Amino acid sequence: MKGKGEMALRLERWSLPPLSAVMALLAFLAGFGPANAAEGRYKLDIPFQAVGIGVTPLWLAIDSGFFRKYGVDATTQFVSQSPTLVAAVLSGDTPFANAGQEAVIAADLNGGDIEILVSGPEKLFFEINAAPTIHRVADLKGKKIGISQFGATTDFIARYVLQKAGLNPKTDASILPTGPQAANLAALQAGLIQATVLAAPTMFKAEDLGFPAVANMLDYDLFFYTSALIAKRSWVEQHRDETMAVVKAYVAGSAAAHTNEAGAKASIAKYSSIKDPKVLERSYQLLVRALPKVPVPQARAIRTGLDQRSDPAAKAAAPQRFIDPSFVNELERDGFIAQLYK
Repeated sequence: MKGKGEMALRLERWSLPPLSAVMALLAFLAGFGPANAAEGRYKLDIPFQAVGIGVTPLWLAIDSGFFRKYGVDATTQFVSQSPTLVAAVLSGDTPFANAGQEAVIAADLNGGDIEILVSGPEKLFFEINAAPTIHRVADLKGKKIGISQFGATTDFIARYVLQKAGLNPKTDASILPTGPQAANLAALQAGLIQATVLAAPTMFKAEDLGFPAVANMLDYDLFFYTSALIAKRSWVEQHRDETMAVVKAYVAGSAAAHTNEAGAKASIAKYSSIKDPKVLERSYQLLVRALPKVPVPQARAIRTGLDQRSDPAAKAAAPQRFIDPSFVNELERDGFIAQLYK
């Protein structure tokens, strides 16, 4: 998942970024360490991998002062390259980040020790928008469907939706890589393709232009984390109290996304540069539909990611190894989460 204007994520193998990129990030990050001994707070930078509404719990937790409330001076920044962000987490210089599950899976299958602590939204914010003459997925038979590129999330979604409708993605439709979201929408308008896979907010523009959604991924029983709180497992094991403070603040931000609509929209506008009130409203409604009130990371979401990979290690991996639900489970048992909604 990369770029400010593109919510698509790529399901690909993770590799180390250039050393210069890692060093530049580490030089910028403050790391986790004593910030104000008198007040007992710690300083922490939690970078996020992509600009999308799924990051709202992190943004809102920072903007609302929840991290300070639980003893952490937290800041955040956008780091577009997943390998760079993952390398920083693996080094321990910034033990937490907001990233998609594909980064965690790829890193751990290559010897890393990263885990998901808080789930974030459970579903993908994508639609298949089609020409006005197409009313259902079955009508895509024999049609051209635009995606960003082969191997991307848009490619996976197109094939998944076709299969769910009983169509063969290889023979019943033509899936074509037509570039970024804007290029896909332009191709749809020009009649070069009859449908395309779009993410928010581009899918809203397509709808307004008369290209309705024939499939919305929120309506499917498909779970996948594109914006979760991840952490270095070995660091968490040695710093459980500090980790719990971070999780409390993050979970409070998640709850505030449900209970503080104005605050959530303000954070979305601030970090994503979405200013149109109608787009903000539609984005917010998508968020609350996909964001669980008890954001426990679930193995079923990881299973989806593992199933999309071709390497034998992924096929043999247990999804539970990539998550640690103990922190959120403890907050639920103790009544902390229920209190956030009172």
